[in-house]
Amino acid sequence: MFNIFKKRSKQDSMFDNERWAVGMMEYDGYPIILRINTGLKPFVGTSDHTLRISFAMPFKHANPGGMPDIEENMLFDQFEERILAVLKSRGSVVQAITITTGTAKEHVFYAQPELDVKAAHEQLMQEITSHELQCIADIEEDWATYKTWSNM
Repeated sequence: MFNIFKKRSKQDSMFDNERWAVGMMEYDGYPIILRINTGLKPFVGTSDHTLRISFAMPFKHANPGGMPDIEENMLFDQFEERILAVLKSRGSVVQAITITTGTAKEHVFYAQPELDVKAAHEQLMQEITSHELQCIADIEEDWATYKTWSNM
């Protein structure tokens, strides 16, 4: 009747385990701020969310070798929320990683393969007109990008 004793699948619990770790590292001598959803580690290689979607946005007030402009970075936080909302409106998706440098910010998501990335990107480009919004998507069954950044 109410399914209060219905067993939840492992996939369902993927959305309950959102725990973020934030760290700073260097790449070729340049600082990177890395935010990673560590709650996804148990799902690496077992999830049906095998479509890796990356949205990247260059900063207009780039600071190569340094940190991003505070005000522009705060604006990008609003863009991040909008990107996630649009993706979730089109299918099942989890946010995995955010990479910030002095020149750009990139968000990495994993979704089920049938998600229409092109339509989501087109919608977001209509809504986010102040900055260039780059997008790339590919099937990544082993979550190699996540494993690389999380040192798994």
